[in-house]
Amino acid sequence: MARSPPSVSVIRRPPGPLTERGGRLLAVVLVGCAGLAVWVLWAAGESSYARYLDHAAATQAGTDPVVVAVAFLASWTLMIVAMMVPTTLGLLDTSRRLFRARRDRHLLLVAVTAGFTAVWAIFGQILLAADRAVHEAVAAIGWLAARPQLIGAGVLLLAGGYQFSRLKRTCQIATRTPSSFVLRRWDGRASPWRQAWRIG
Repeated sequence: MARSPPSVSVIRRPPGPLTERGGRLLAVVLVGCAGLAVWVLWAAGESSYARYLDHAAATQAGTDPVVVAVAFLASWTLMIVAMMVPTTLGLLDTSRRLFRARRDRHLLLVAVTAGFTAVWAIFGQILLAADRAVHEAVAAIGWLAARPQLIGAGVLLLAGGYQFSRLKRTCQIATRTPSSFVLRRWDGRASPWRQAWRIG
């Protein structure tokens, strides 16, 4: 008696960001934004305002801190768009599929992207303030000015400590998959724009 061949179950994966028209369009938009940001940064570096993008020139005594902060915020935000926004394709595509039945779906995607960019812009300002504080400390403390290697060592120790911290493990668990991250923060009922911003 001939045996029938064993049945093979085919597990179909959910459509990825590059297998749907909307996902492909999203990828093209992100790459286009990244390319435009790179071009703007290059053009600024070739302009008369390039000195405000130079760390050594921007931290010289007498430089207007407000001008430095604005120039840094602009260049930092462009850098985020160029380097980091494209890495959010998985998050944005998950959000796109979740919002697809809504009329305001495109604006909600903008809110997610704006939230992501705003967090990194704020973090950049914190780094700028810390950098200025280090320069002021070096100018005020002679033994620290004579031992600049201590600053680099301190930064490495902080970065290394974060790698073994509970905060890093918590962040990794919370953002392991875009789907679970988004679904825990979205119900689409009360204040959908605020929810989309918080996802970002």
